[in-house]
Amino acid sequence: PSALVAPATVPTSPEPASEAALVPNAEGVLDLTAVRAGDEANPFAVRTLPPESVREIALRVGGIVRGPSPCALINGRPVQAGDRVESLDVVRIEPAAVLLRHGAELLRLPLTEKPVRIRLPL
Repeated sequence: PSALVAPATVPTSPEPASEAALVPNAEGVLDLTAVRAGDEANPFAVRTLPPESVREIALRVGGIVRGPSPCALINGRPVQAGDRVESLDVVRIEPAAVLLRHGAELLRLPLTEKPVRIRLPL
């Protein structure tokens, strides 16, 4: 009698744990210009920088290709982890978003139809 052999399964590595990252608000804006005030009487006080010291960029993730070397289209340009877009570093490409770093801040740019407006301090 012939023995039945189960097909071998290839173990899959789990997706990397999502890091805490800033996401766009309901209006599609990521604002990195909000600065906490040093007022100890009100720890929730927020002030913003004057308009002349703010730069705004619009980025749109138009597509993501998964695989051993995932890549994404940002504003029509292909990018991979380690690339720079404007003044932001591409950290990782996830199934539905691209993680970017600006200084100490991590930003999650979702795959969307509309561009995300990012307000950066100069």
